[in-house]
Amino acid sequence: MTPLGKMMKSSKTKIGTLIAILFFESIIGSATGVQRTILSSYSSSLVGYVGLAFLPLASFGLFKGLMGFTGGFISDRVGRRAAMALGSSTYLAGVLIILSLDRFEALLIGNLLIGAGEGLVFTAAMASISDVLGAEEAARSFGFMEGFAYGGYGIGAIIAGSLWARDSEVSPFNYSLAAAILSLALVLIAIKETRPLIKSERRYEAELNIQKNIRRILSYTSLSATYVAAHLSKFADSLVWALLPLYLASVGYRIIDIGIIEGVFIFSWAFTMPLIGGISDRIGRRPLITLGLSLSGLSLVLFLYSKTLILTLMIATLAGIGYGMYYPVLPAITADLAPLDIKATALGLYRGFRDSGYFTGSILLGVLIQILDPVSTFYLIAASMFMGSMMAITVIRETRPSWPFFELVLKHIEKMMRCIELQGNVLEAIFNGDVKRAEEANLRIKELEREADVIKREVMGKIWSSALPISDRMDFERLVETIDRMAGALLESNERLMRLKGKIGRELREELREMHRLLLETAKVFMENIKAVRTSPTYALILSDNVERSETMVDVVRRRIMDMIRTQIEKEEIDV
Repeated sequence: MTPLGKMMKSSKTKIGTLIAILFFESIIGSATGVQRTILSSYSSSLVGYVGLAFLPLASFGLFKGLMGFTGGFISDRVGRRAAMALGSSTYLAGVLIILSLDRFEALLIGNLLIGAGEGLVFTAAMASISDVLGAEEAARSFGFMEGFAYGGYGIGAIIAGSLWARDSEVSPFNYSLAAAILSLALVLIAIKETRPLIKSERRYEAELNIQKNIRRILSYTSLSATYVAAHLSKFADSLVWALLPLYLASVGYRIIDIGIIEGVFIFSWAFTMPLIGGISDRIGRRPLITLGLSLSGLSLVLFLYSKTLILTLMIATLAGIGYGMYYPVLPAITADLAPLDIKATALGLYRGFRDSGYFTGSILLGVLIQILDPVSTFYLIAASMFMGSMMAITVIRETRPSWPFFELVLKHIEKMMRCIELQGNVLEAIFNGDVKRAEEANLRIKELEREADVIKREVMGKIWSSALPISDRMDFERLVETIDRMAGALLESNERLMRLKGKIGRELREELREMHRLLLETAKVFMENIKAVRTSPTYALILSDNVERSETMVDVVRRRIMDMIRTQIEKEEIDV
């Protein structure tokens, strides 16, 4: 098979795997979405005490969070597909327990298993989708993943409202059972293991000490702040899941209306995430997180003032958009900072902190609803969202900065790399005594230098017209100036080599070839380093060490060449 054919086959396999994972997620999501409409009401009917009605959600959140912490580790060790199969089986067991016993204890234990299963499934799926799409579009990949999962939630919420209105509160769980069986069959039949993509694709390669990098990740204040913000965000989702349906029922909304409101909220959330994820990959993380958390807090307050179904649906849409603005972006910060070797573990750690918010949020709701009243509880949870947005402004640092001239800088570097490649042609032509071919290759380097100068002027104009801090602009200017001098140095060395009188010995030729090889290798690592600055700061630091090592090797060869040239000049073997 030709290289193009292999590439096309590989792309089709990736697309097929991605579609299967997203469909799988939406099925699991729809099974859980059922509970977003009926859980609080069904739980209240079983226990007869509102303060305890939130415990099934607490057990769901606790074990979903715990599996978030450990699910990444499991996924890294046994593989993504095996972890998804184990999670689906656990989920199915939880649904069977709820349907087999019409008791509060069964709902509690069943939701414990459902939470554990969903936590493992979503953690493995998140890592798998990231394997397929890569680090360059981290937020977009999480946007698709969460979008399909929560799109399933929306479908399940609407189905639950319809089935409950026609039959009973228990009947929607029959749909959850069918969805759980289908999801397990799908992962066994259609989903392929994606972990090998990390090794087969050439992304940012470096030798990593896993323990060292885990400590490095956890030491980042920004990363810790995203964990806290994600945990707080689940307070709001716990309220919308558990308390909002009870509040809407208390002010006169029908069961089917509540299902539609929950569905609209989740659909707007789901449809927003892929779009916002792509935008975040281009304009940065922090603005969207801040705005999304603020909108979510505002929408919780607005629910209290809505008097009509249409207005409530509009507020639900606004709330979903707010959730969709931060939900795929917060984990993207982890993906920006985490080394590939422990990516699933790092993402699992994030999901664990985030999803355990269901546990603390539902416990907090149960306490507040007894001490205060529903309206005050809405205000307090909204305040926690505003607190998260303030944290995003003051603590979280940008990990995907928006540099309007970045692509031009890469284009400028590519021109210089092409000059280095052509330098090899110049050397071989000189070694073979083919002056004409050497001059032609040298002329092409001059043309590339002129093309690079045009790009350089455009880059400089954009650098100094941007709103970046002055220190950042000066750093980029120095970078471009340093790279630009490379072509001039190559042309000067070529002119001297072509004027060299005398035969270049075999040993000197080999050293010059080695020098060229090392220069080209260093330039490629440098190019990866520049790209990594925007996509993975952790790898940028590691790759910068690789660049320094390469520079040291180049300097060693350069000193050997200079010593050989001096020796040959003294022996009058060559004349410069």
